[in-house]
Amino acid sequence: MNKDIEMAAEKNTCVADTEHMLMNAERHIEKLTCQLKEKEYEAQEHVRRWQFYEQIVKNLTTFK
Repeated sequence: MNKDIEMAAEKNTCVADTEHMLMNAERHIEKLTCQLKEKEYEAQEHVRRWQFYEQIVKNLTTFK
């Protein structure tokens, strides 16, 4: 009987640990997703700025 109780307690502990690990993984995924969105925004801004400067250079070099 004690063996059954010990096995049940061990199983509950294992399930709780697994759930805790899953929650941590989900939080980490959310954090990485936010970081990825920030990096994508930064890249888009960089491209826009670069295109703007390219246009200025083009306008200056074709100015008559």
